[in-house]
Amino acid sequence: MRIGVLLLISSLLLLFFVSGCKETQSAEETGFKLVADNCISIGIKVFIDGEYECTVSADQPYFFPLSAGTYDLFARSNATLSISEPDPLCWTRQVSVSDGNITEVLLDCADAEDCNE
Repeated sequence: MRIGVLLLISSLLLLFFVSGCKETQSAEETGFKLVADNCISIGIKVFIDGEYECTVSADQPYFFPLSAGTYDLFARSNATLSISEPDPLCWTRQVSVSDGNITEVLLDCADAEDCNE
């Protein structure tokens, strides 16, 4: 008798946990991930649609959460790569972000433009 009751309770608990756990749909991240390549440890000031966002490190990727759309990205290093080239580095891009996706934006220091301020 005790084994039957124990089996019944175990079966009900198992049924409860299996049927009660519904897969929830989480909101997927939307935006772009900024990745620097061929850079020394510098800071990169990021502007999106002309507005300053923040300064990020070239040492690690940085995620910008944005809604779907197309954005003008301007990035400027806070240092130069050598004494012979005194101008900081700059990058300009148009970045398209689609809903539920993360777009990777690569800023390569070897292919950067001089800012010529």
